[in-house]
Amino acid sequence: MNSYTIYKEYYELITLLPEKEQQELLLAITKYMFEDEEPNNLSERQKKIFNNLKRPLSKSKEQSKRRTKQKPNENQKETKTKPKEQPKENTSNDVNVNVDVNVIKEIIEYLNSKTNSSYRYSSKTTQQKINARLNEGYTLNDFIAVIDKKSSEWIGTEFEKYLCPETLFGTKFEKYLNQKSKKKVPEWFDKKIDKVELNEDEMEEMKELLKEYKQ
Repeated sequence: MNSYTIYKEYYELITLLPEKEQQELLLAITKYMFEDEEPNNLSERQKKIFNNLKRPLSKSKEQSKRRTKQKPNENQKETKTKPKEQPKENTSNDVNVNVDVNVIKEIIEYLNSKTNSSYRYSSKTTQQKINARLNEGYTLNDFIAVIDKKSSEWIGTEFEKYLCPETLFGTKFEKYLNQKSKKKVPEWFDKKIDKVELNEDEMEEMKELLKEYKQ
């Protein structure tokens, strides 16, 4: 620690004393700040003022020590080359300042409507997943496409439980986005349809109905 601050509030307290006691108290404060020396020869009035100032002074001293420890030694130079770090998935808790929170909300509301779920857009885990993909350049339409494809594929199957933000918007997002859409086969497809023959009364009734529609 090589400096400390005297605030106006400190000054107003110290100047309540006679000038000589002011000087003694300032010296005691300086020794306490720079040498960690507790004052032991102060008058009662000086002690009262020092005790009032001790807590903020101590806090200021601790903060200054922490800052000093964090600063690298300018005389020391790095001689070792740091190994290159492998790129990691962006899972920061911080919401990208360039991302509109309404985009996240819209994605989750669309997912809930498609899957009849109630996921919250405010969930930190959900925001991490979506932000990671948005920061990689994917758009709202990409999220909608993934939701549509996987909902169409998984709803009504054992995989329906995986229709959640953690799975859909995770590291397989690109794979889901680029997979070919699977068209659902109608229930009647490839089923045998029995031929039904109408009797004379049913035929007459059908003819009457046709006449009514033609009028």
